[in-house]
Amino acid sequence: MNWDLASQVATSLGALLAALSLAAGFLLYRINRRDELAAQFRRMIGATRPGLDQLQYMVSFELASELAGAAVYSRDLELPLHDVYAYARPDSGEKPDDDEVVEYLAKRFPVITIPLNTPLVERYQGLTASIAAEVAVYQATFPGIYRIVSSVGLLFEGILFEEKTKARDEDRWEEILPGLLQDEELVSSLTHMKWMLVEIITTNLMSYIAESRTQVLILTKMIDLVIEAYLSKTARELRRISRIERKEKIKPFTETKSIAEDLQEAERCLAHALSATQQRRYRELLEDFRRPPPSDGAALEGSASAGAAGAGGPQAEDGDRAAASRHDSHLAADDG
Repeated sequence: MNWDLASQVATSLGALLAALSLAAGFLLYRINRRDELAAQFRRMIGATRPGLDQLQYMVSFELASELAGAAVYSRDLELPLHDVYAYARPDSGEKPDDDEVVEYLAKRFPVITIPLNTPLVERYQGLTASIAAEVAVYQATFPGIYRIVSSVGLLFEGILFEEKTKARDEDRWEEILPGLLQDEELVSSLTHMKWMLVEIITTNLMSYIAESRTQVLILTKMIDLVIEAYLSKTARELRRISRIERKEKIKPFTETKSIAEDLQEAERCLAHALSATQQRRYRELLEDFRRPPPSDGAALEGSASAGAAGAGGPQAEDGDRAAASRHDSHLAADDG
């Protein structure tokens, strides 16, 4: 037997087996990584979707009422409200007329800068922060999912920002208060005036919430459509989709001007996971989102203004609806 040849064959076989073992190990590693990516992605969706549902339910009468109450019963406004009531309802002497009350408020009523961090608001903000943290991990691997979930988060943040702004709108307060103060049959005490003020501000906020919920429901349908598409994919398909999505060039948030534009940018990535039917439905929902929402709360707002004895008026109502329509834009950070 040629032992040298046998030794060379054995060495070659050993090297081949080692190479095959290394290749198999690398292949197994890639498969495990792929499966891990898919598992983590599904866990993220599982953690994010319930949070979005909770936020949807929080856009409600309870949130509006809590914000209105926090503003009216704040310590910072206790003295100004007491003073304006004492001025408009003196114990003796001549009572000022409506124009004088309006002038008093214009000169004396403070700018409302109180923080509105109620328990419900804190839970709301905690959920938006948690969802943002969950999805941020996938900004590079699944930019389409990241963009659409972040867009929904922006909408919820915008709703809260706008509600806080409306609750603290001293111009609106100055429109409401004269009517309440002049109507002694409607308002019999300072305590009663505060209660009525909370009711009117809550109703104004509910008008905006009714419009916002329309857009929330549309985005919820879009999220469900996208999640269904991605969860139907195998780990191998998700890996391929991720690789393709990463090559897409989409505008960063800093270069878009509205949530609708963000959703349009997201479609460039999401199209690789959506079927033709799903993509068509996505575009239909995007068009629905772009349409101005119906003013479902206008009747409620009108009745509240009438109940306040002319506190607002048609011009004020038009201003409220115009302000409400602006929530489709990116908002600045709100610290209170």
